[in-house]
Amino acid sequence: MGVHQENIKAAHKARSPLKSEMIEYTQLLEEMKIKISDLPRLSPQNADTRQKAIKVAKMISDNRNLSTLVNEKKKLTRKEMKQFPIEHHKLLKKYKTYIMAWWIIYAKDLIHIKNYIKF
Repeated sequence: MGVHQENIKAAHKARSPLKSEMIEYTQLLEEMKIKISDLPRLSPQNADTRQKAIKVAKMISDNRNLSTLVNEKKKLTRKEMKQFPIEHHKLLKKYKTYIMAWWIIYAKDLIHIKNYIKF
């Protein structure tokens, strides 16, 4: 086997954990009735808004009770949204799907996906 083929095999082996996490992530999204192909369209255009939405997803995953409720219901309801400061309500309503997609990454600790997208 040549050096080039060994490098290709090493690259595939390194991507294997990311690939298996992506398969798991896609399945978890489907359980919440989210299509991975819809995420680009449902993502905030503004970088600051994206960061705020990701911060909210992290807040949800850090709150054990809230995270458990979201995991059981497979969605974020108005009742859960009331637990957040008022400035987050509009963000939660408009980008709920994007926030839930990020919540999955944090709650299920998908480290390879986080590293891949540099979060």
